[in-house]
Amino acid sequence: MKQFILYILPLLLTACADSIIQEPDDTARTPIDFRPSVSRAVTTAVTDFDIWGHNGEQCIFEGVTVTQGTDGWSYGDPLRYWENDKSYCFASLYPASVMTDYDKTWVKNATLCDTTSILTNYRLRQHTDVDLVLASHSRTCTADDPTSKDPVALTFNHVLARINFTAKPHSSISSGTTVEITEATVFGMSAIGNLHVNGTWSINEMMHTTEQYPMATMDSAVSFSQSDTDGVKLYGTDGFYVLPQTVGVYSQLSIKYTITRSGVATNYSHEYSLTLASSAIGGEWKAGRSYSYNFEIIDDGNILFTAPKVAAWEENSGNNIIIQIPSTSTNE
Repeated sequence: MKQFILYILPLLLTACADSIIQEPDDTARTPIDFRPSVSRAVTTAVTDFDIWGHNGEQCIFEGVTVTQGTDGWSYGDPLRYWENDKSYCFASLYPASVMTDYDKTWVKNATLCDTTSILTNYRLRQHTDVDLVLASHSRTCTADDPTSKDPVALTFNHVLARINFTAKPHSSISSGTTVEITEATVFGMSAIGNLHVNGTWSINEMMHTTEQYPMATMDSAVSFSQSDTDGVKLYGTDGFYVLPQTVGVYSQLSIKYTITRSGVATNYSHEYSLTLASSAIGGEWKAGRSYSYNFEIIDDGNILFTAPKVAAWEENSGNNIIIQIPSTSTNE
């Protein structure tokens, strides 16, 4: 799983807004400083993020923006300070712009424990290109443990799964024959859920995307011929994002394509259930993993699906799945 790490050097805890309690001798404490320790990129370059923090009694960071400058990461005044015998929880979501006013109010008044929802009723939009990453950390600060004031490692992880489809010519496609995919719509999976501070989701399984309001559609038609052995991606280079969830019975790919042989074009259409290959990926789409569904279009109009692969983390193999196209083809 791709991730990057930022370090929060905690030292002075002043709380959110006018609720911050200032202790008398600031010189005896150390200010919080943010410093990246490992440079490992996620999909989007992060140049700023919002931090939320709680000390078990009150909010100490209320969506404070931390910005990367030439001297490291900073958030400006007022500085925050550690206090002994308090339990701290920190959380950061990037990009924070996805949070609603309700989310911000809820998080401010929560303790930021693992089950706290940092996003509530989050709706994954069609063609979303937002790669959500989340980090959280908790610890107890004590006077007899100097390490409890050491830098706090915030490890950002992807909280969405990514999917793409690649179409290739089957070996039966002859020279001079072209295939054009005119429509490809993915729908049936849930697109609403609550994201918890620990990176898990509570999915609204009653609200599914539909063919009229799908999860993903193609931006434009794609075509290939016998020589295009690498195939074409239906949803661009990066694909599209989905909430981590079980591959449900409603999850489908609806596809329309045209095969032109010797100048004669024949149209085909089919709906493919993604559950047919779900066992090859463990039956679910997991956060931080990229799923590649590959298929070949045969000259007779049928489609040959191979088992999907999970890029970068694991590869799964299985039997090919032959899709017999119902007779919906028409000659132009």
